[in-house]
Amino acid sequence: MEERLAFLKPRQMFTGLAEEDIRMIAERMEEFSLPAGKNLYSRGDKGSVFYIIFKGSVRVWAYDEDDQRRDFGTLEAGDKLGMESLLTGQPRATTVSTLEDT
Repeated sequence: MEERLAFLKPRQMFTGLAEEDIRMIAERMEEFSLPAGKNLYSRGDKGSVFYIIFKGSVRVWAYDEDDQRRDFGTLEAGDKLGMESLLTGQPRATTVSTLEDT
């Protein structure tokens, strides 16, 4: 628990929150790991979870209208993803794949 709290406290999205509020968030978080080369989620999936990368890295990508793969970038420890689909109720717009054990 203390490791999660220490990880979350310096993140910009938690700036201004009291430590007790950050602790409450940390207590409710679920942690899991994925090996390299696995998809965290795929384009078109229903967005029901918001993610914060604790360790490792992921690639964000999608196929364009010409069926060409388009890479949007790499996210690493401390980066967040999945919020837009969660908030809008729209399907995921991209696929996110692990580049290493994450």
